[in-house]
Amino acid sequence: MVSAVIVAAMPAMSMGQSLDQVLSEALALNPTLHSADLSALAAEADVELAGADALPRLDLSLNGKLDWSASGTLTSTKTMSLGLDYSHTLFDSGRTAARVDAATASTIATRHRADEIEQQVLGSVVSAYFDVLRDRQLIEIRRDSAQFYAEQVSNVKALMAANGGTRIELAQAQARSAQADAALREAELALQTSSASFVRWAGREPGRLTFPKRSATHLPKSLQHAWELADRAHPALLSARANATAAEFAADAAAADFGPTLQFSSSVCAIQCGSVSQPTSLAGSMQLALKVPLYSGGRAGAESRKANLLLIKSEFDGLSRRDEIREALTVAWAEVGDADAQIAAAQTSVGVSEEILDALLVLRDAGTQTTLAVLDAQIELVEARERLLFARVKAGVAVYALLAGTGLLSAEGLGLNPRPQIDVAANDSWNGLR
Repeated sequence: MVSAVIVAAMPAMSMGQSLDQVLSEALALNPTLHSADLSALAAEADVELAGADALPRLDLSLNGKLDWSASGTLTSTKTMSLGLDYSHTLFDSGRTAARVDAATASTIATRHRADEIEQQVLGSVVSAYFDVLRDRQLIEIRRDSAQFYAEQVSNVKALMAANGGTRIELAQAQARSAQADAALREAELALQTSSASFVRWAGREPGRLTFPKRSATHLPKSLQHAWELADRAHPALLSARANATAAEFAADAAAADFGPTLQFSSSVCAIQCGSVSQPTSLAGSMQLALKVPLYSGGRAGAESRKANLLLIKSEFDGLSRRDEIREALTVAWAEVGDADAQIAAAQTSVGVSEEILDALLVLRDAGTQTTLAVLDAQIELVEARERLLFARVKAGVAVYALLAGTGLLSAEGLGLNPRPQIDVAANDSWNGLR
């Protein structure tokens, strides 16, 4: 059933630029994808930031001091000290661990969000590709129509010169010719718009595009199968679940604010330690501090309540996203399933309209039909050809919309090379240690 939807009936152009080639170039060039990948990389740093509170901190301190007094004479004392400070949170009621888990889940959600943006970009490329194909074919149809009406104007003028035509027929032909010229200009303007959209998403001017052919094996076997694929693989749903996990850990971190904190700290001084009058060469101190929150003005309770509400919201957001994806899948499945019938009906209409027009031209030349009948038949033929064109384009877009709804409109799902990843690890030579 679906095979007729995917296999093109439009003529392929030599040295054409296939949709897969355009999609591959967009994966490598589109700035929106690079921005999404950078956001994912930036989110990875949040995991380290969240875990840093539980790791030891070591600081080197160098202090200079000048004391002076003026009581008849000016006196001054200079001191310089060099020390090493160490601090480590030994226990924080699981707050840091929960924050690390929340940041990790958020990082996963950001990566899935980047995959979702990849789907959106590829979907926009597909739409722009089909729009350019549609508008180019539409220009050809309307150019042929404009030429046909111009020939009818010339034909009526020739008949009038031979006392066979009427001024009414001439006016009718001229009116239809003007309408055809206006429709052609409209199609040319539409092509400019679709070409601009193509450049935006594909990163280059459209070349000689060819109508895509995609096997039905790439598509789900049923609507229920499509829903199951989406539940397993759609990046928007995966991102929503990761966000819910992050919200759960964020709620745990907020609850940990009610618990105690145990911190160890120490310091060592190596130069000019002690007082000015009794300097020492080496001195140090150690401290163990237990902090138990008793009252925070309601801050801890408000943060915990907010975190729990956001957790519940994240779960509803996931359900809403699932319903939205299922709705889009249902629409795309219906359009793909109905595509064969639409294309077949349009092809039949084109064939019948061509036969009727050819017959009316013969009868008009024989004097048994009017020019108006010929003009009306041409309108019906043009409309039938445009319906066939729109049906083919709609069917092609629906196939890729169905892939998008299942989460398979991706480099992996289409069998393309993955988008290039940005690696910044090689430039990070400090690794947190200075």
